[in-house]
Amino acid sequence: MITPYYGECLKNLYKHYKCKSVLEVGAGELTTIFTFIKRLIKKPKITGAIDISYKRLNVGRNFLKTKKTKIDYVARADASKLPFKDNSFDMVYTANCLEQVPELFLKSLKELKRVSSKIIVIIEPSYEFGNIATKNSIIKKGYTKIRDKHFKKLGLKPIYRNALKLSYYNVRTEIVILKKENNTKRNHPNK
Repeated sequence: MITPYYGECLKNLYKHYKCKSVLEVGAGELTTIFTFIKRLIKKPKITGAIDISYKRLNVGRNFLKTKKTKIDYVARADASKLPFKDNSFDMVYTANCLEQVPELFLKSLKELKRVSSKIIVIIEPSYEFGNIATKNSIIKKGYTKIRDKHFKKLGLKPIYRNALKLSYYNVRTEIVILKKENNTKRNHPNK
């Protein structure tokens, strides 16, 4: 129920900002990028997905084969060291990934900014918009408490930041949309 909702949100942003390429960071089993791409009438020219877990990506590759769907770049990689050139993807997003690595949050966000040519979308558990259960969970697990100061440190300003209408029952999720300013022309991810 949540993954299709994320897919719909991402589709609307992708269309609104006239994107032609997309990268999911922390893609796991590739279910979010699949539900997002299948909603698009005009498919991206370039698609990419990275995750730190080879095992999860392998499950995702097999899943995509059964759905007859292709992702151009699927790679095992650390979100804080993305294997792509600057401005490689119009849209770069995460969904429930960065909260798990508070020590790498800023480095990862910097990398998302670097490889994006238009927008960065972060869909993560929200301390600011969260209920008591969400806040307690974030504190107990040591997850990132996403704050505007994180974006400010990297010269980013959210153009939209709010709680999502649909979240898990015990975790309130937020969406942050960051528009990259003064971008140069988009590069091919590996050229």
